[in-house]
Amino acid sequence: MPWNFKRMFTLISQNITFKTDRLLVFHSLNIPGQYSLHLFHRLTMPALHITLFFLLVWCLFAFFMYLRQERLIFHPTVTRHSLNPAVEMEDYELVRLENSEPLTLHGWLVNRSCREQLIIYCGGNGEDIYFNIEEFESLHAASLFVQYRGFSGSEGKPGEREFYSDALAVWDDIVEKLHPEKVFVMGRSLGTAVACHLAANRPGAGTILVTPFDSITAIAAMRYPLLPMRLLLRHHFDSTKEAARLTAPLLVLYGGNDTVVPPKRTHKRLHSLPPESEVVFIPTADHATIDMHPEYWSAIVRFLNSEPIQGTP
Repeated sequence: MPWNFKRMFTLISQNITFKTDRLLVFHSLNIPGQYSLHLFHRLTMPALHITLFFLLVWCLFAFFMYLRQERLIFHPTVTRHSLNPAVEMEDYELVRLENSEPLTLHGWLVNRSCREQLIIYCGGNGEDIYFNIEEFESLHAASLFVQYRGFSGSEGKPGEREFYSDALAVWDDIVEKLHPEKVFVMGRSLGTAVACHLAANRPGAGTILVTPFDSITAIAAMRYPLLPMRLLLRHHFDSTKEAARLTAPLLVLYGGNDTVVPPKRTHKRLHSLPPESEVVFIPTADHATIDMHPEYWSAIVRFLNSEPIQGTP
């Protein structure tokens, strides 16, 4: 069972209070001061040692979280995939300079011939974006899936600023190559923060956010309430300011059974989005299987075709 530090500190405090009361009893019995002080130390020192022990454990755990946060936050995919001959797709690569050294991002471009619409997809943490390709092919829009740096096929180390910078570079590169009439940005889970940053800094036709959240910091603080997560984390993925700057049409999809990004965290994000945003709530959907519900794809198709969507916030 996980340690309940709050409960332990409460018990220690109660123990110290009880023993202090006993010292007052000794004093009321006219026990000499030197003896009562000696008794007080004997009664309180064990509690003080326990308090210092748990304080040391807390400090070590916080230090561990700070040092290992990249491993705890990012879950890179490692599986490599080849082109599917049954799908109109091709490899995509973008070479960037990182400290004067080349760094290659890898992905796949689907339905290149469909120049009217382009969807740039920002995947979730640990999501194998390759498995979206067949479903997106049926949308009859060009779709670009690029692995985050440090994920399968892409070089470098993952990081919040790096993800944002790469997304902007990918947009500039693919738009220059394809010259699409409309560009949509779609993000899922962790990718919703990347999508918000991208949509706020590039002129897109619309943005789709799937299971969005307010910030990684808020989710971490919810799971580790006794740790100062805002001070410990280097990667906050807080797109509140960018979300408020979105002017293009916006579609939000989330599920009622999501335990990774609880609906409460999505509601927090909704408060910072433009009020005219369209929201589709799927009560029985969870974080991993929301795309298996028919409402999910029908809402996306209607949004891409600029048809009104009836959603339940």
